[in-house]
Amino acid sequence: MGNLVKNEIIKFIFTRKLYAFLIILSLFQLLPVVGSLMFKINIFNGQTYPLNFLGLVTSWIMPIFMIILCADMVTEEYLNGTLALSLAHPVSRTSLMTAKAISLLVIMTFLLLSTLLIAYVIGTLFFGWGNSFMIQGTTFSTFNGILLNIGLYGISALPLIAFGMVVMFISLQFNSGSVVTGVSIGLMLILTLGAEMVPRLQPFIITTYFNTFSYSLLFFRDLPNILMGVKMIVLYGIGFYLASILVFKKRDLVC
Repeated sequence: MGNLVKNEIIKFIFTRKLYAFLIILSLFQLLPVVGSLMFKINIFNGQTYPLNFLGLVTSWIMPIFMIILCADMVTEEYLNGTLALSLAHPVSRTSLMTAKAISLLVIMTFLLLSTLLIAYVIGTLFFGWGNSFMIQGTTFSTFNGILLNIGLYGISALPLIAFGMVVMFISLQFNSGSVVTGVSIGLMLILTLGAEMVPRLQPFIITTYFNTFSYSLLFFRDLPNILMGVKMIVLYGIGFYLASILVFKKRDLVC
């Protein structure tokens, strides 16, 4: 299993998507810098700068990255024969899909923590490190602030990987990476808008937890919401993971 996961990560690195994603993340994080220079307003410092991007990164950028990754790792590999080639070795279909799921989690966590590091660098270079770390009206020491940022970004990988299992299931339904990407982004928009239009549905929609779950868990606020978030992450993640394996086992890999 370890070798399978390593192979998936190596393939991701050699497709150069890693570098493209990091460049895109860096460009997005430069936007507030441009705004501050244009309007000569400085409300940031290096310690809190990463917090300004957590919502955007976890709610939109990373889910779209996840969709692109799943389409590439499943649909595109099916089309170019890589999936069938992988199974030419003594590897079960369940092991292969499990390796892809684990590698998605590893890659997402790495991208999130890389985003955090880039934000620290950009924020400190342009605005200075600052004297304190403040979040939700509470001031923390620098060390605790760094730990909180790592926790907020790292924990965000959990609802994202749960959504990734949904996208992986979708990736097994179509023979076009573009279609998978379009359908998945459309689904994400529908879920997000549905949660906004019908608040009662929010606890049952996985996109709700992209930006809220890490805050709730780290600050231990609203225990019922935390427990509901855990249930939904497990339900979406394991449910669609098992559904993907069932579909993959029955799928003809000769296209």
